[in-house]
Amino acid sequence: YQALVVRDSLDSYAWLMLGSVDIHDYQLVERDGEAAHPRKNLNRAMRAFEHTIQHSPDFKLGYAHLVNMHSRVARSVAGGLRVGFEPPGTVPSPIWEEPEIAYVEALLFLHPVLLDSVVWVDSATFVGLDSSQIAQAPDRLLRRAESHIRRWTRFAPESPQPHQELAKLLLARRRHVSGDWVAADSLAREALTATTKALAAKSDTTPEDLIRLGAVLLSAGELDSAVAITEAGLEEYEIRRAGERGPPQLAINVLLAAGKLSKAVEITRAAMSQETWHNQPPGGRLLRLWIEPEIGELRAYGATGFAGPALRSAFDRVEQVWTRQRYTEAEKRFLRQSQAMSLATALALDVETLRRWINGWSDVPECLAALAVLDSGRTEARSRLETRLAEIKVEELRLTCAFLLGTVAQELGKHETALRMFDRVRGAILDAETHTQAVSWGLQSRSLLLSARSHQTLGQRASAADMYSRFVGVWKSADSVFEPLLAEAREIVPDKH
Repeated sequence: YQALVVRDSLDSYAWLMLGSVDIHDYQLVERDGEAAHPRKNLNRAMRAFEHTIQHSPDFKLGYAHLVNMHSRVARSVAGGLRVGFEPPGTVPSPIWEEPEIAYVEALLFLHPVLLDSVVWVDSATFVGLDSSQIAQAPDRLLRRAESHIRRWTRFAPESPQPHQELAKLLLARRRHVSGDWVAADSLAREALTATTKALAAKSDTTPEDLIRLGAVLLSAGELDSAVAITEAGLEEYEIRRAGERGPPQLAINVLLAAGKLSKAVEITRAAMSQETWHNQPPGGRLLRLWIEPEIGELRAYGATGFAGPALRSAFDRVEQVWTRQRYTEAEKRFLRQSQAMSLATALALDVETLRRWINGWSDVPECLAALAVLDSGRTEARSRLETRLAEIKVEELRLTCAFLLGTVAQELGKHETALRMFDRVRGAILDAETHTQAVSWGLQSRSLLLSARSHQTLGQRASAADMYSRFVGVWKSADSVFEPLLAEAREIVPDKH
């Protein structure tokens, strides 16, 4: 393809394919006197896609690849994700076989980092980089992609695709806004406008379109509209897609934010199992997981605080899957550890299961350890926990840990500390465009009720009434199993919703 663009620099298809080759190249190359380095050149790929749309402004694939390229690099940089490269001569296992440990251990894992351009660095170098520089990189990449998409919307204003891509870009930028609610709201509103334009330009609105619109409405703070649109999309999905795979899990964010647990669980149970791999330390084998529906179900229970028999049943099914895979006890312990924070809010609802999961760990996450201490009833341990809670820097906590430690502080009677934790939860800017944030949307709603209880205990009646009112507002159409919680709130504030 390089030869083709040299021969004809206006060959848009050759430029497109040149960039595509770079994206999918995971080989290392060696040069005299140099260490092996990736043949993949993301800067060349970006330039190739830019050439594509420069010469053919109506070439949809050029825009799509360009936006995808910037978004993937931004996501990798922001998340500290690594990419595995194959050294020269490495022979991978056939795709239908379990990868050999020797193959996995031979891979060189590198991080993409945006400096003056995108470069690949090893983990030791990545850890030593200036964190502020890394934090700014995703937005720089996404703004660059956004400029190209806006050009596309001007070139094809009547086409739905450029408006859809613009909405995705704006929401991707929103994910990297840190604590700036004004910027987050502005991006969400603009994304909603772009999504509306895309739907208006389509001849047929699909169920997936409605569910995606519901997620954008949730980002924009319009929960009632988000619920109505999402439920309409799910009803249409059942009519049009009967017998097919389950509805998009994107709907779960809206459902859990509104306390609609049963429908969220139904969607997770209908989801296809997704294969994930866990590479143990050297000497261990690769562990394959096929438990995505069970994990999703447990996350939904944890998000809404549902502690019924179905919770223990879901945990039992997870263990049964591992038993069928013939994992050893050591391997099961490794898998519990790998999944613990994902399921922390569910584990908090079943202390017996929590104790079994953290048994034998050398380094238990602080929020899970705090739950175990709270249940133990030991006076000395609880006293140390109270001291520790007062020292924690709330702003540095992960959202899930902030919520769980808030419940611990509340149980200990440290209501001021609990309120600081719950404020951290409610102040987080969440992502409604991927289903991985679903637990957090449920926790934000529940934190309203828990904050109201602490304010009430402290005699802060106005603040308690405000929180109770807001809780009723978001969960007014929640499943009937949560009616006692709504009744508690309505005793304090009249039902205006």
